[in-house]
Amino acid sequence: MSRQKHFLFLLCFTFFSYSKSIAQFNNIISSVNIGVNSQYLEEGDIKVYNTSIADNVPIKYSIGRYADATSKTLVAKAIFIIDILGAEYAVSDTIQISNADFTGTSVGSKILDATITLQPNSKIGIVKLKYTEQIDGTWSAFKYSQESIRTTYGRSFYDIQGPDKICTEETYKVNYTEGLTFEGNGIATVASLGNGEYKISRIGTNSGIITFSSKANGKQYTKTIEIGAYTVGTITGNANLKKGESLTYSIPLNGNLDYLWSCSNPYVTITKTSANTVKLSTTSNMPAGYSAQTTLYAKAVTNCGTATNYVSKSILLSADLDPRLD
Repeated sequence: MSRQKHFLFLLCFTFFSYSKSIAQFNNIISSVNIGVNSQYLEEGDIKVYNTSIADNVPIKYSIGRYADATSKTLVAKAIFIIDILGAEYAVSDTIQISNADFTGTSVGSKILDATITLQPNSKIGIVKLKYTEQIDGTWSAFKYSQESIRTTYGRSFYDIQGPDKICTEETYKVNYTEGLTFEGNGIATVASLGNGEYKISRIGTNSGIITFSSKANGKQYTKTIEIGAYTVGTITGNANLKKGESLTYSIPLNGNLDYLWSCSNPYVTITKTSANTVKLSTTSNMPAGYSAQTTLYAKAVTNCGTATNYVSKSILLSADLDPRLD
């Protein structure tokens, strides 16, 4: 069975062929379609996340009737199932289907709502709507919806779960450990705690950036972790500051508490306007014709302390020549 995209409202439940269809063996139902809103899909599959609790997913369905059977009394029932390697498991309550699901003698029903519940350890498979109808007082053999939708673990299931920053040590959850790699760079160590949990510990007072990665379905999932107090980011602002100007420079806060700013040029003053923003101004005694590169530094203050490293931005200072000297 080919995989299809199942974006409801982009997906149309089509009934254009029903008007020409003729009931066979007194059947009333000609077709059943299902669909899911795009927010619950990943690459056309229903995305699930958790192996320990159930996932509840809203789902839509519609029924088609044969054109010459719209006046007949419809008595049918259906249930959503998930097919896992050929074994079927019910994932919804039983649904009663009747003429009340249609508007007048239309061949296509209203778009109807249901919820499927995907149980832990029984989530990856193919979802279908299985149905039967009464024909001359006897229930027919079960049939299946034209559409079927695969389930898959969403990207966040494969993401390594845990904080982005460590002061001393933290625990991380890895649901899929294929190709697991750890680059501690002499800054931190990792130890398995079992059940997909790993403890990452800071080495002494070392600070910096490490990565923890795994692979799943041919893709790599990497967690970047800041160890200790460490400054990252880029200072933004004009690279030129002229005499008489006052310009603003900033760096992303990145969850830090504050930044320490510095600039050693004697003709520059720093005014702090927020934790991550400053205003640079030139002093009035900057000599005419002065031109020099200076550097603005920012150092992070975090919950783990004050960083020992800094980020910087080079700024060209300049003052026009005294026009009387031209």
